Amino acid sequence: MVLVLTDETIYICFFFTTDVAFCPYGHHWRQVKKIATTHLLTARKVRSYRHAREHEVRLVVAKLRDAVGAGAPVDLSDMLSAFANDVVCHAVSGKSFRKQGHNKLFRELVEANSSLIGGFNLEDHFPALVKLDIIKRMVCAKARRVHKMWDDLLDSLIDHHASKPASERGGEDHHGHSSHLSTTAVVDEVGGGRRRRSFSILHEARSAQAAALLVLVPVLLASVLLMVRRFGNGTATATARAREEALGKLPSPRGRLPVIGHLHLLGSFPHVSLRDLAAQHGRDGLMLLRLGAVPTLVVSSPAAAQAVLRTHDHVFASRPHSPVTDILFYGSTDVAFCPYGHHWRQVKKIATTHLLTARKVRSYRHAREHEVRLVVAKLRDAVGAGAPVDLSDMLSAFANDVVCHAVSGKSFRKQGHNKLFRELVEANSSLIGGFNLEDHFPALVKMDLIKRMVCAKARRVHKMWDDLLDSLIDHHASKPASERGGEDCDFIDVLLSVQQEYNLTKDHIKAQLTVRTRIV
Repeated sequence: MVLVLTDETIYICFFFTTDVAFCPYGHHWRQVKKIATTHLLTARKVRSYRHAREHEVRLVVAKLRDAVGAGAPVDLSDMLSAFANDVVCHAVSGKSFRKQGHNKLFRELVEANSSLIGGFNLEDHFPALVKLDIIKRMVCAKARRVHKMWDDLLDSLIDHHASKPASERGGEDHHGHSSHLSTTAVVDEVGGGRRRRSFSILHEARSAQAAALLVLVPVLLASVLLMVRRFGNGTATATARAREEALGKLPSPRGRLPVIGHLHLLGSFPHVSLRDLAAQHGRDGLMLLRLGAVPTLVVSSPAAAQAVLRTHDHVFASRPHSPVTDILFYGSTDVAFCPYGHHWRQVKKIATTHLLTARKVRSYRHAREHEVRLVVAKLRDAVGAGAPVDLSDMLSAFANDVVCHAVSGKSFRKQGHNKLFRELVEANSSLIGGFNLEDHFPALVKMDLIKRMVCAKARRVHKMWDDLLDSLIDHHASKPASERGGEDCDFIDVLLSVQQEYNLTKDHIKAQLTVRTRIV
């Protein structure tokens, strides 16, 4: 099987993928491979760079000696990466590369290429999106800028080498290497008509530019990536390895797939699927599932539940971060989604000592009885008319109206707030309770484009909540203080009365009201 990489970023960065690393398998690939193996990377050619390598090693040793003498710290990762880069620059463009500052520019551009190719690329996972012109321009913007810098640099190098007399482009210089000859040989051999006939797309690019990359890509990228792998980010790798080893000790079902993990094992009723999987694969009430990129611990026995919910409750007290709940609940400052800490303890205290006390719940008795009488009257009318009744819808509306009464007062129905509350609560439920990309692939949402797409509906719903709650709070705040107390006071009155005591902002109050309509 032949793997062909065709995404737009590589296509732009490597001159229409005409280099030996990303060129599609075929006549042109065999041609550039032959150039690399018979002209650029032969044993004789590699030996000819020995003096250049030894010279660069002496420079590194001198830097180390100076640093030791001065008692200064040394960044070995950076130093060895620069060493590999300078050796390659010497081979590609000649011994004058350092005087002209090409080594630094080469290194910057190689790092830019590595981040474009080695990082997360939208087109790798969602190729259909990149067919849209606006998405394509956004995805490829950085690649085009990097390509332009490569183009200018390589043009200047090739033009400089081509302007020299042929006598100066051959043979070995006094250091025993012929990097000038190697570059020009590629230009001469690849630039012929035979290549243009076999790969017509190169009418859009200078053959000399693609040829220079044939020298650069295999050697320089391999060197830099090797340095990064060997010396870079050792602590993070060790931490991730230790975490994976710990997770690997937990029982887990077979059949985990790339990317989606065990998501395919969850059916239409996830709670039933989890029960069956835990019964079959769990051990001591514990089972590990990989739901997308997120390791998920399933607890299915009383002993394991006690360990999670009581013994180690502080570890599991906070919910995973979600940009959707951040938007809907004002930075997750409500009692349901707030991270465990001082603010959570504060809003929990407000709920238990002011909003949901036994006395407060009893004070809503008349409101509940009034709503029950309305439901019974609707049922009586429907029976008298012989009309069908949607009990699910009727009981859902009953619960919603009771909550609206508690949250915003007895005038909620006249202003139509009950219907708007219900629509917004259902929108919240669909956003939080449905399948959310960020729950299973949190790294994707770090990309600004994906984050905007995922959070678009949440922002629209948040705007509607914001307008509604602003109007309710402003209306309650405009009432005299004497009218905000007593048995008839609602949640907004209570929160405004304790605002100074608990240092609550208006957004804090709105967050409590938003979640309260869901859980009361």
